[in-house]
Amino acid sequence: MSTAFKEKVMVTMEQATPETLLMATLYKVGREIRMVDNLAFARVFNEAALEFGGRFKSFAWHRHYHVSEVLSGTLQLLDQAGSIVRENAAQTYFRTSPHLAGPFGQQIFSSLGTDQQKAVESIADRLKKAFGSKDAAVKGAD
Repeated sequence: MSTAFKEKVMVTMEQATPETLLMATLYKVGREIRMVDNLAFARVFNEAALEFGGRFKSFAWHRHYHVSEVLSGTLQLLDQAGSIVRENAAQTYFRTSPHLAGPFGQQIFSSLGTDQQKAVESIADRLKKAFGSKDAAVKGAD
């Protein structure tokens, strides 16, 4: 293995893409939490956009429609890449894939700077709280 792969590369706030930030967040959420791509999910990321700024701002929702095109597009990309597992084609339920929940996700999370890691952990904790109980996904649809 070359030394280029062994070196730890830190990603600055300006370099982190929405995909990187969302993958790191889902890695921290883990495989056990069933989430829903709904208003509650978007709200967590909108609040993060307001609180953390920087690259997290791209997750802010439209002020009238409460929809984040970046968040929706990034989830669709992660779905196509196999980083999330959809549980029902007619619904918007999903979980973090085994691949993303493992060493791949750890590598992505570790590549972030300290401030980004703290922000990602905070967002992941909010998602766990919002969707952690058995019927939270249904309640989150409110």
